[in-house]
Amino acid sequence: MSWNKESVIVLVKATPNWSTSEKRYTICTAGVNENGEWLRLYPMFWKTIKDVDIKVWDRIEVEMTQPEKDGRPESRKIKNDTVKNLGCAIEGREDRREFLSKLTAPSIPDAATEKRTLALIKPILFGFEFEKKEEDSVSQATLYGEVFKLRPYDDIGMYYVFKCGEVGCGMCSGVKKFHKMECFDFGANHLYRRCDDEKEAREKVRDMCFVRMKTDFDAWFAMGTHSSYPFLRWMIVGLLWMKKKIA
Repeated sequence: MSWNKESVIVLVKATPNWSTSEKRYTICTAGVNENGEWLRLYPMFWKTIKDVDIKVWDRIEVEMTQPEKDGRPESRKIKNDTVKNLGCAIEGREDRREFLSKLTAPSIPDAATEKRTLALIKPILFGFEFEKKEEDSVSQATLYGEVFKLRPYDDIGMYYVFKCGEVGCGMCSGVKKFHKMECFDFGANHLYRRCDDEKEAREKVRDMCFVRMKTDFDAWFAMGTHSSYPFLRWMIVGLLWMKKKIA
């Protein structure tokens, strides 16, 4: 197994899940390397995210290799003890906007033909919904001796109704055709969890992640496919936005 060191601008931090193989929480983390190529970094430990203080737009350096069990072309296996945070990669709003514009696809790629499982799109938003799901059972983690949930953010689903750009794809190009996809962005889900009152949580998240996203911000969806072969199920794994230009 050959390891190489690469630097990646982090654009995605998804909600944490318990890894039975690693016996700890991991976070789906993805970004773009110096060649403009998408990379999915796994297993990124939640402890690493906290200890190294990794934020979206940070440039990190990490040793990686091709994974043995993940056939998605952008996926890389990483060594957590080699992760270094090199600081914010792009500071200015307009510089970030230009960077994202160059990465943006006109619509969700056809994963079967284009062989892509990560992409950035600029959606047209039509709706935002919450769905209450069955709460995950609580267990004892022997490693840390704390009560934990295997999927701590899985009891509430946040779903966007949208078209994937002005042109759209085969699934959303008609007048009454839309995508409805769950959002696993860590920031949006964490905002919900910060409120003790469920009604308040829904109002705050809807206002920030839908109403203001439509009216005040330019917004992008980072899209990723599920790890199950044949890698065709797309999900929203990250949200990126910034204030619209003032005319």
